[in-house]
Amino acid sequence: MPHPPGARLQMKMSKVALPGGPTTPLPEYGLRGAILENAGGDVYVKMTGPETVVKAATPAFKEMVRDAAHPPGR
Repeated sequence: MPHPPGARLQMKMSKVALPGGPTTPLPEYGLRGAILENAGGDVYVKMTGPETVVKAATPAFKEMVRDAAHPPGR
């Protein structure tokens, strides 16, 4: 699937998550991430949560990545 221009990498995963802190498995969790290239340093963006929530929020995530990579007026 193509990713927004300016995003070097965009990834999507579904798995049992083991977040930082106590390692309690979180089944059916999703992850979506992107790396935005920037002359001042790359910016890493990650969204995690229940898979259904991540899936529902994916269009807004992609829009945010696209807008961050190419802000209006630039």
